[in-house]
Amino acid sequence: MRFRAKMTNAGHVMTLGSICIDIVAAFQKASAFKRCCLRITTTKLHFTVDSESFEDDSRIWIEVIQGKLFESFVVQSMHSENEILLQLNLDHFCRALRSATHSHDLVMKLTKKDNFPFMTFKIGSVSSTGMTRSIVQDVPVVVRPTEEIETIRPPTLPVSDVNIYLPEVRLLRNIVDRMKSISHALTLQANLNGELILLVESDIVTVKTCFSRLENLPWGDNQGPNPGRLPHVFSSARINARKFAQFIGGAALGVSDTLLLSIGPEQVMLFVLHDDMTLTYMLPIMS
Repeated sequence: MRFRAKMTNAGHVMTLGSICIDIVAAFQKASAFKRCCLRITTTKLHFTVDSESFEDDSRIWIEVIQGKLFESFVVQSMHSENEILLQLNLDHFCRALRSATHSHDLVMKLTKKDNFPFMTFKIGSVSSTGMTRSIVQDVPVVVRPTEEIETIRPPTLPVSDVNIYLPEVRLLRNIVDRMKSISHALTLQANLNGELILLVESDIVTVKTCFSRLENLPWGDNQGPNPGRLPHVFSSARINARKFAQFIGGAALGVSDTLLLSIGPEQVMLFVLHDDMTLTYMLPIMS
């Protein structure tokens, strides 16, 4: 088993460091899990949490496209498609990436020391005096069996009724934080005219927030809205208000303000989008 990835472009190192840290922060905020699985393929890095770790049908995962960041990327294993599955602590992983944010090169590789596996980060930087220095950080990992790789894959994205970009994330966070204190359930309503409604109800009050002139864009091949759907017709979903607030709160910590909401018949999909990375959060619809 072998994994080694190298970056020599300082801009790419900074991108991986800053963006990945921020998106992983959103991951932790939304899922409240410190440990996750890292599935390494020949084209992507996948961070995810075992479905058994959730109390409902929620799922969350991150995909990093390696081809746009790494100059060298080698994966070899006994798996038929050369995939590797690791379990690691996100805090430790982020700490190592944070050390590399201002470096000029980075090497990530799977190593073994005293018979224990590690993800080793070798970070090269230049001091203010022009001296080159190297920092090595070892993140402990657990190598999961090859047969578990198939069980950890993210689910296929469901076909949506409406895809709509969310409003400015910090504004949305303030609104949702207040709404979650009124009810445990939040109703999302959106249509193809760029309109979005957030609604919470209790025995004594109903609060509704309306947005207009938002953008509607399809998500991926065959994931766009039904072509026969009337633009003014709203698609509605009732979800857990606390989990939605956690996701928005985590997204507000990052540098990407591009959030996409996808409402389908059975799930709500939330995306934090960046050129090289995507965080996906799947929430079940409440009855």
